[in-house]
Amino acid sequence: MEGFKIIFDRRLLTLIILVLAIILIPLPQFVSLYLLIHIIDTILIILFAVSFNLVYGYMGELPLGHACFFGLGAYTMFLLVRYTEINFALVLLISLCVVAAYAAFVASLIVRLSGIYFALCSLAFGEFIAILFWSLREAGGDVGMHLSIITIHDMVIFYYITLAVVAVSLVIIYKIVNSPFGLTIQSIRDNEVRSRSVGVNVLRYKKINFIISALFTGVAGILYSILFSIVHPRFCSWAMLLNPLVGTLLGGAGSFIGPIIGTALYYQVYWIISENTIYWQYFTGGLIMVLVLFFPQGIMGYLERKLKR
Repeated sequence: MEGFKIIFDRRLLTLIILVLAIILIPLPQFVSLYLLIHIIDTILIILFAVSFNLVYGYMGELPLGHACFFGLGAYTMFLLVRYTEINFALVLLISLCVVAAYAAFVASLIVRLSGIYFALCSLAFGEFIAILFWSLREAGGDVGMHLSIITIHDMVIFYYITLAVVAVSLVIIYKIVNSPFGLTIQSIRDNEVRSRSVGVNVLRYKKINFIISALFTGVAGILYSILFSIVHPRFCSWAMLLNPLVGTLLGGAGSFIGPIIGTALYYQVYWIISENTIYWQYFTGGLIMVLVLFFPQGIMGYLERKLKR
C-alpha cells in the first residue's frame, strides 16, 4: 500500500507540476490585480497547509497552536523593519531564526505528549504568542501593525517571488517526507513503540520534524504579511489555522499532494461564499462534519482506495 501510495503521489505530482507551470507562469498577464492578489493568498495558504501536514499528517499529532509560527515570523519582521535599520535580507533571516527558536522550545516540551494533550499544549503555547502581541503596544496591540513593504505596482514581481519561494519550499518538503527521515517519522506515527524498540530516537525525530514544519509555516506568514501590508494578533491565533486544517482534511492528511489539492479547492469555494454572505462559517462547519463522518481520508484517500481496487 505504501509503495502504491508513493508511486501514485509521484505520478500525480508530476502531472500537477506540469499543469501548474503552464497555468501559473503566464497568469499575471490574463487576470486582474484583485484576482492576482487572491491567487498569491491561495498559494501561501497552500504552503501553510503542507507545512502543517508535516506534523498533523506525517507525525500523527494535531498542533492546534501552529498558527503562532505563521504570525511570529511576520511580527518579528515588522518590528525589526520599523524599529531598526537592519538590512532586509538579515531581517528575514532573524525572523526565521526566532521562529525556529520558539519552535524548538515548544517542541522540547510537547513532543513527549500525544493525542489531546499534544493538541491542547500546542494551543496554549500558540495562544500565548497571540495574547502577547495583543497586549504589546509597540506591536500595535489589537489594531496590529501596518507597514507597506511593497506597492501595487510591485505585485506582479511579488507574485513571481512568491511562486519561486513556495515552489522551492514544496520541493524541499517533498524531499524530506520521502527521505529516510520522513519515512522514520511515518513509522513513529504508525507504531511508536516498535520504532523505539529498534533504536529510533523518537523524541529527537519529532522535535526536528516540528521545527521544520514551523520554519516553513513562518515563511508563509512572512510573505502573507508582506502581501497585505499588515500583521495582526489574529495571525497567531487558532482561527488562522482553520483554512489550512480544512484544506488538509479535504485533500487528505498524510499525503503530500492532498493538502495542495484540498486547500486550493476549499479556499476558492470559501472565498466565493465569504464574498456573498456573512454566514460562511456554516459552510465550513458543515464541510468539516461531512469530511469527518464520510470522507475521513480525504480526496487522496478516496482515490487511492478506488485505484487500488
